[in-house]
Amino acid sequence: MTKYAPLADHLRALKTPEWVARFAEIEAILGTALPRSAYNYPAWWANQTTPGHSQNLGWRPVGWRTDGLDLNKRQVTFRREKSGIPTTSVLQLSAPSDGLRLSIAQAKSALSRFYDVPEDQIQITIRG
Repeated sequence: MTKYAPLADHLRALKTPEWVARFAEIEAILGTALPRSAYNYPAWWANQTTPGHSQNLGWRPVGWRTDGLDLNKRQVTFRREKSGIPTTSVLQLSAPSDGLRLSIAQAKSALSRFYDVPEDQIQITIRG
């Protein structure tokens, strides 16, 4: 259990797709003060997917991401991540108007927008 587990529990229990949280609210949930770096560095609130920042265990594993950080107001917005596999209709939004099939680059672009991740983080495997 990490020290950010209470935040994960709180986010898991929310019924809304977004929560604008004041740092003081987060501290109350955690039962301890946020580190000074949370008040000074946007990187502390990054949605890191690789090991290194234990604080994002308070939101990433339970399907949330940070957004709309305002260090001056001492608040951050948490948003639920989109889940599920995009349907064909989602991908067709990026399909060429001439009716041709999507290229790998176009599919990566559509998936990048759908999942809100950089294109270089998407890997497409074609089987068959």
